[in-house]
Amino acid sequence: MVTNKKGITLTELLAYLAIIGVVAALLTGTLVFAIRTYDRVQGQGALDNEASNIMSNILNTLNNTSADYITYCPQNDSGNYACVDLVNETEWTIDSELGIIVEENVDEHTIIKIENGIIYLNQQPLNNSNYYVEALDIDLPNLQYECRDVSSGNVCYHFVLKIRLSIYRINENGEKISKTAVYENRFSFIGK
Repeated sequence: MVTNKKGITLTELLAYLAIIGVVAALLTGTLVFAIRTYDRVQGQGALDNEASNIMSNILNTLNNTSADYITYCPQNDSGNYACVDLVNETEWTIDSELGIIVEENVDEHTIIKIENGIIYLNQQPLNNSNYYVEALDIDLPNLQYECRDVSSGNVCYHFVLKIRLSIYRINENGEKISKTAVYENRFSFIGK
C-alpha cells in the first residue's frame, strides 16, 4: 500500500471550494449592499445640495426685494399656486436737486414660477436639468395674520409667503431615479 501525503483528496478539494463559495457569497452580498448604500447616500446628498441651492437663490433674491404686493398665477391641479409675482410699484429716493425724499414709480417684478420641471426666478432657470421640480407650491394659508388688506381675490399686501419645493432626480430619458424630497421656507413681507 502506497501512502502519498503530497496531494489532497477530491473530498477535501470539494470542501475547500464549498467554504470559499460561501465566503465569496457573503462578501459579494455585503459589497453590493455597501455600493447601493453609497449610491443612495450620494444621490440624496446631491439632491439636498440642489434643493439647497435653489432655496438659497430664492432666499437671496427675496431678501433683496421690496414688494408692495403679491399677485398669483392661476392655481395648479392641486389647488396651490405654481407661480407668484412680487410687485414693487414705487421706491423712495432722494431728489438730487431738491434734497428731499420723493416717491418714484419703478414697476419692478420678481417672478417665481415652475414650468416643465424647471423652476425659474425672473426667467432664469435655477435647477440643473438632472433634477425635476415636481411642485412649487406657493401658498398663503387662510389665516388672518398671513394675508391682510386684500383688495381683490389674488392680491395681498401684508403676507407670509410659504414656498414648498418638491424635487427629485431624473435620468437622461426623464425617468424618476430618486425619492421625492420636500423642502419648505417662509418669507414675510409688509407692502403698502
